[in-house]
Order: sequence, then C-alpha cells, then structure tokens
Amino acid sequence: MALTGGTLGKVTFVDKDYGVIFQNYRVGNFYPDEKYISKKFLVIILKSNLFQDLVKEKINQGAQPNIGKEKIDNLQIPLPPLSEQRRIVEKVDALMRVCNELELRIKENKESSEQLMNSILRESFENRNK
Repeated sequence: MALTGGTLGKVTFVDKDYGVIFQNYRVGNFYPDEKYISKKFLVIILKSNLFQDLVKEKINQGAQPNIGKEKIDNLQIPLPPLSEQRRIVEKVDALMRVCNELELRIKENKESSEQLMNSILRESFENRNK
C-alpha cells in the first residue's frame, strides 16, 4: 500500500514470491497470519471504503500527505471468521466477474452504436449529394 503522496492508500496484491527485493520505505507491506485472515480477504478490506476512510482520518497533512506504520498498526477493522471471509471473497469475486462482463457489454454496445451512427450519417450524406 502506498503510504505517501497522491497515491496514498492505493493497494495492489502480489501473489508471486520475487525473492529478495529492494523497496521504497513509503510502501507498506501486509503479511497476514492466515490462521486469522486470508490474503484475498485482506486485499478486499484494504481496498474497501471502510479501510480507506480510516486511513484518510489518520493522514499527516503537510507538503505531501502520508501515513506512518504506527498509525496503520493501530487501525482496527472487523475480522469475521475464516469461513465467512471465504464466503465474502467468493461473493466479491462473483460480483467482480459480473461487473467485468457488464463493462465489456457496454464497450461493445458503444462501439456498435458508433458504427451504426457513422453508417446512418454516411448514408444520409450520400443521399443528400445525389
């Protein structure tokens, strides 16, 4: 998670072990104890409005907004049992698939509408010039 600047609060999930890497100190890593929290559920929480709003409340304002590790460590979030976390992840994944399908359909319909409009305009101008 980005801890500084305009990208503060942005989260990404890295599911591959890259071995030893060097990292900017203004990026926070979260290593969940999977006895208590699943990695995928943690990502959902970190990206959620609930967590993002908590982060915004703790930001140090200055020339560049930032949040420190100690403030992140002290944030409290609700943590359901692992079985419920898995159900939440499954539901979020299913809803995201639906959203992605809808987004694709909207894009396809927009392209189709534009092609139809261009065809109508072309035909209209051709008939006008006859």
